[in-house]
Amino acid sequence: MKNRTPLMTAKEMKRFEEAAIGEQEIPSLVLMERAGLALREALPKNGRVAIVCGRGNNGADGVCLARLLGETGRGCAVFFPEEGRETPEMLHQKKRLMQSNFPEIRCFFGQQGTPAALDAYDVIVDALFGIGLSRPVEGAARDYILAMNSCRERGAFVLAVDIPSGVDGGSGKVLGDAVRATRTVTFSVEKTGLVLFPGRELCGELVTAPIGLPVPEKSLWYCFGGAPGALMPKRPADSHKGTYGTVAVMAGCREMPGAATLCTRAAYRSGAGIVRLLSEAEAAETVRRTVPEVIAQTLPEELSEEAFREWADAELSKAASLAAGPGLGSGRLAERCLDAALRFEKPKVLDADALNGLAGRLNARAASLPERLALLNEWLSPNTVLTPHKKELSRLLGVPVPELAERWTELLMLLHESIRFVMVLKDACTAVVSSEGIYLNRSGNSGMATGGSGDVLTGILGALLAVLPPKEAADCAAYLHGCLGDAAAERGGKQSLMASDLIAMLPELLP
Repeated sequence: MKNRTPLMTAKEMKRFEEAAIGEQEIPSLVLMERAGLALREALPKNGRVAIVCGRGNNGADGVCLARLLGETGRGCAVFFPEEGRETPEMLHQKKRLMQSNFPEIRCFFGQQGTPAALDAYDVIVDALFGIGLSRPVEGAARDYILAMNSCRERGAFVLAVDIPSGVDGGSGKVLGDAVRATRTVTFSVEKTGLVLFPGRELCGELVTAPIGLPVPEKSLWYCFGGAPGALMPKRPADSHKGTYGTVAVMAGCREMPGAATLCTRAAYRSGAGIVRLLSEAEAAETVRRTVPEVIAQTLPEELSEEAFREWADAELSKAASLAAGPGLGSGRLAERCLDAALRFEKPKVLDADALNGLAGRLNARAASLPERLALLNEWLSPNTVLTPHKKELSRLLGVPVPELAERWTELLMLLHESIRFVMVLKDACTAVVSSEGIYLNRSGNSGMATGGSGDVLTGILGALLAVLPPKEAADCAAYLHGCLGDAAAERGGKQSLMASDLIAMLPELLP
């Protein structure tokens, strides 16, 4: 996929760095020098500078920066909150700094300096902990983190080295307390902890600095950016509506016709050639009035089980893809629609009430997570996409929402290793997971936390599944959906954003 950016967890980055250094025989101190130069470039040009250094290689990057600042005649203060065992690179950098004997550089070791002393500086460099931190911060380090945040609140510029101290480099979780940076310079490859929340919110402006390590061509974790239209399939000049496929939409009931309207309209606006809606009579009539382009069929509730099956299979055979579930409701008719969707062998997306129907069937058959995943693999073809939010995912997997949140990155890896279909896990940072990899979405905003937003995503996915492979369609849909939210928020704000605003932005974002 175009504009694809590799991501790595902290553990993956460590292994990759060690392997690259071993294979290419790049001295770690050379990489550190390049890191220091990148940090110096990222600093504001004016203001008094303080650098807070830990005992590991992240701190060594900070000491390297101090020496490089001294070489240009710019002064700074270097704080070493904790004394004790240090890495060889840290010992080397401290020795070089002391030998340089720059009059503009002042060092404060242990209790020689205090967190409150940072108040005298305009620019604070956080070089306490890097991506290897795995325990809650405490003691003097915690005091300095709190002090750096206090400086940020009064207007100081806080530059984080590789990752804000206190943020888990893999999960983005806060390990007790964490620095809230103005800008973060991360090295070589972006870390998953800087894309997942709350790490993403704490890193401020993110700059990725190359320091000489090769960038992997492919990675398990990735994201992408740029114009969403560049990710969409091209539309040949000699194409026709059949080129872009018929999307079948099973959605809406008498109580929730709006879900069918949003899903149907989004599918058309995303490029579908034809959209055929299968819905209850009242919902079908509502959509006919609001989306005149739709071909709306009323679900024949009066038919016998066998006759309904034949009717549904015949209707769905006309489609290249299926979007099922938004506003479908519960009850026997919804169960019949789910049965038809599961029989549909072409690409499909199941959302909302289709997911609730699946969860009910899983509850009757399986208790443990491995059993549930095995049944889902049995019931769902590889070209199926599920789009649960956390509550729907909790029902599907039988795992409480708090546990999902606590084990999020672990769960993403488990799903990657276990499922043969695709899952779009809707969240502040939506993740698209399959055996092919894990996409973390950077687009979107809190204004999209509103009813109907998921119905729009399902419609977009339905259209893309007619022309793209399932994983690529899911990645593209998640990114486009978030970009629509960003564009709508820029135009009218997050507070007032409605799901229909997302659809209104499609003509502006797509070619």
